[in-house]
Amino acid sequence: MATIVVRSGPFKGRSFEVSAAGAGLGRDPARVDIVLGDVSTDQLSREHARVTLDRTGGRWMLEHLSRTNPSWVDGVTLAWGSSAQRAALEHHSVIVLGGQVTAVFLCEARPPPPLPPPVPASALDPQLLEDIAFSVERGYRRRQALGEIVAQVNDALDGLDSALRRADQGALRATLEDQLEPRPGTLRDAADRLGGVSDALEDALELLGTVGRAGA
Repeated sequence: MATIVVRSGPFKGRSFEVSAAGAGLGRDPARVDIVLGDVSTDQLSREHARVTLDRTGGRWMLEHLSRTNPSWVDGVTLAWGSSAQRAALEHHSVIVLGGQVTAVFLCEARPPPPLPPPVPASALDPQLLEDIAFSVERGYRRRQALGEIVAQVNDALDGLDSALRRADQGALRATLEDQLEPRPGTLRDAADRLGGVSDALEDALELLGTVGRAGA
């Protein structure tokens, strides 16, 4: 059961009951169930809208029927032929028909669906209960084993990281020692190379002197 309370229009202050069968709204008593206007409300159509109860979802709906004059539900415009031609009605929803009649929709709060009754333990199959307990215990053991494996993998990764760091430090130390420590063979090779460079410079200077004399 729902109620429409008129706030503006010729029937201001009147209340109209709406049954679960729904009700048409407008100004022609031959075409609607609830008359909300008269000749002074020319923007209210003869059959302006209809309130229905959606049996599937249990919600009240307003369906707009007028081809010329719009309707509003909580500020949302409803127009003929548009995608918004129906709107859900909640408790205290504001309905405006043709811009001349305003009403408030009141409805009972829908109770939540009842919970299914609990199944007594005596109605359950003992084998099913045993299987459920076994599955729960097996899942717990698997999770515990997985946790141990993860811990072992983390320990192994920590050990590998430490070993790599020690190996990197040892290789760096060996490289520095090889670069910094002088060896007799290395010094001897360097001296020989310097001697060869000196001889090459002397030969080049002598060749330049010969060229100069020939040009003179």
